Formats: sequence, structure tokens, C-alpha cells
Amino acid sequence: SEHSVMQPKAEVYAEITSLTVDDLSVDEIRLHHVFEHFNRVNALAMLIKWHRWLKVGGKLHIVTPDLEGCARNLLGNTSWKTKMGAVRHLAGDQCAVWAYHIDHWFPQRFRQTYEKLGFGNIEIQTWAWDKEPFLANVEAHGFKVSDLPVETLLQRADELLWESCVAEEEREVHEIWKKQ
Repeated sequence: SEHSVMQPKAEVYAEITSLTVDDLSVDEIRLHHVFEHFNRVNALAMLIKWHRWLKVGGKLHIVTPDLEGCARNLLGNTSWKTKMGAVRHLAGDQCAVWAYHIDHWFPQRFRQTYEKLGFGNIEIQTWAWDKEPFLANVEAHGFKVSDLPVETLLQRADELLWESCVAEEEREVHEIWKKQ
């Protein structure tokens, strides 16, 4: 409802982070250029929530800008328009308080995150616009292969958070993330 350019028409308007659905009641969850708006802690929290909602065999489908593809555009022998398109694609349009991209995703990160949080039959695709500025995207599909207990999902999320630390000295940062 707060989009500054497009005027989406939804059946229901809700704050995605506070939306609730019964566990094991959803066949498919799809996000198209939404997930990059969550920080790493909230992204993992949402993945845990969605794991709980999905039926075993349910599909999770997420599309975000592709950090690796954007980096190739930025570092390659490309035009100024393509380079600035990559920067804009990674950062968001920033024309509203919610329109900032907070975290960045790429194929390996999606695969490792999905696997750790109980998704299998994972398919990752990367693609880009066929016209300048050749915006690069990554699309991750996974299926809930078993119903993992919340405690297991939280432990695995803590492991994923640790993988975002850059040195042993960041134990305190890791503890803050875990509390979040």
C-alpha cells in the first residue's frame, strides 16, 4: 500500500513480518524482490516461519537481485548505465522508507541456507534482463522435505549467522544476532 511508483492490487494487505498462518497449511510461498529487504536475522526468522507454515512438499520460491551477477556487471567492461544499474539494483530504489535493500543473495548462499533449513530438491537459476542495464537476478526454488522442530531450525539459523561472522573476535556480534 506504500509503493511510490506502482499501484499494486492485492486481495489482502498485511505486514509480512507479522502475518500469521497455521503451521503445515500452505502449499507455496513466493517472494519476488521482497527478501532482500530483510536483514540477515529477520530473513532467517522468516525462513523458519515459512518452514513451519509449508506442508511437507510445499514450495518456497524467492527471487532477489543476484549479488554475483551485479558484481560481474559492475566490475566488467560495461557502460556507466550498466554499472549504475547494478548499484541501484543492489541498493533498492530508496524512494520510500521501506525501499532499501538490506542484504544480498547469490546462488550458493540460497543453496546453503535452504539446505540447512530443511528444504530440498533445490533449483537455483540466475538470469538478467536482455537489455541495458542487464539487471542480474537469482531465483531459488526449494521444497520442504520434512517437518523440522523449531529448536532444530533455530540451531541451524545460529550456524548460518555464524557463517556471516568474519573472525572469532565476532562472538559478541553473533550472540547479539542470536538474541535478535
